[in-house]
Amino acid sequence: MAKRHALARAVRMRHAAAAGGLAAVLAATALWLWSEGGASTFPVAYVVCGGDYRSESRAYRVDLLAGQLTDVSEPLEWVGAPHHLAYDPVRSRLYVASMNKKWSPPMWPVTSLRVGGGEFEVAGRFPTSRENNLLEKARAGEAPPSRKMMAEPMREAYRVVVSPDGRELYVSYGGLYKDTGAIMQVWDADTGEVLRGMPSVISRAATWSPDGSHVAAIWPSHGREVNNDGEVVAEASKGGVQVISTRTGEKSPLRHLENNKGMHPPWGRIEEPLIYLFY
Repeated sequence: MAKRHALARAVRMRHAAAAGGLAAVLAATALWLWSEGGASTFPVAYVVCGGDYRSESRAYRVDLLAGQLTDVSEPLEWVGAPHHLAYDPVRSRLYVASMNKKWSPPMWPVTSLRVGGGEFEVAGRFPTSRENNLLEKARAGEAPPSRKMMAEPMREAYRVVVSPDGRELYVSYGGLYKDTGAIMQVWDADTGEVLRGMPSVISRAATWSPDGSHVAAIWPSHGREVNNDGEVVAEASKGGVQVISTRTGEKSPLRHLENNKGMHPPWGRIEEPLIYLFY
């Protein structure tokens, strides 16, 4: 029963994430911390960033209500250019998906940090390739191989999404120099082992079912103006709901919304306000 409540609470939590920066490479996620009784206590944000080229990266914890920086990690090795974060409230872990740069040092594409108790500790590092014992080297805390030692550079991790129970990572990654497109796999969150492939990308904005077997992609209607050979044409798109199996990646038939009515998954209504970001 306690595990069921923990999963339901994790499903209800909403995360906001962003990436960008000028001189610094930055990824951030904002969330509510929960007390043992299930009531929200205070909102915090996690930020992972560092300067360009060889500058060190660190993780930061910010109290959003007080507007204060509360904790800073030691320098994080081999995280590359942080691009996307995911937070696991069940086991208090922060996952960092990293990109690469042409002249930056070697990196591990996915890093796991234990962030409970006001401290930051590396729990694991994972490569996108499983060749040449790379996974074992990452788990042992070894440095990633240099580009000269690899047939092609380590692939970049575009996105990482954690399951409600914290046991699985939905990782989207691809090639930096070769147009491989986005590859979606499900990894064991502790070992980094590939559990299965996924034909569909799981978005960080998706709404999870209580048992974690499905996610629902929900988006409102929207419009835009397109310049077509000097003529401005207005285009409108309907809102919709689509359910994806987290086991097989199979998608349900798309359900279009009229006037944005019925913006909720088939397993129940969304309790929190729905915020949709498109960029």
